[in-house]
Amino acid sequence: MPEKNDDRPSQPRPGPDDVIVRSSSFPELDPYPVIELDLEGNLQYVNPATETLLPDIEEEGINHPFFSDWHRIVKDLRENRNGPIVREVRVGDNWFHQQFYFIPELNRVRTYAVEISEMKRAYDALKESEAKYRSLFEYTPGVVTLRQLLFDGNGEIIDQVLIDANPPVKVIIIYALAGTYTVTATMSGNA
Repeated sequence: MPEKNDDRPSQPRPGPDDVIVRSSSFPELDPYPVIELDLEGNLQYVNPATETLLPDIEEEGINHPFFSDWHRIVKDLRENRNGPIVREVRVGDNWFHQQFYFIPELNRVRTYAVEISEMKRAYDALKESEAKYRSLFEYTPGVVTLRQLLFDGNGEIIDQVLIDANPPVKVIIIYALAGTYTVTATMSGNA
């Protein structure tokens, strides 16, 4: 085995105090709220991100909307020590995804939160857009279909699969299946 030729001075192996200092810096540097409370709801620790995102939390304690339903959370954590309680909570105009953990050795609850307001607004806008599309699709009196086009190896359309259709199309299909209406389909490259 070749010798290691390193000009750097050797670093001492980290001791237990170094590990504690390094570990304690993680919540301080986390850009999202990290909070620890005793089981009565007294704040024991809040990281700097908490103070920035929720400036009145220390003053309001468990009466803050961030801790809505606190007593049920503690009860559920004590009964189910296998995992966190996960929820979304609204605080003013902001939304947070929270995870609450029971720390039995300390008899405390630790919560980690992520601010998800933008994601929530985007999801709500998507739902609203889908509702508008669905309404337009369902109430348009003309024939509207959503089809998947199938192509051959040369890129030519060889078939179509009907994915969805609005009510007028469904009526036509019912009549066609009953034999009282004839459906003629044409296909072109611009289908």
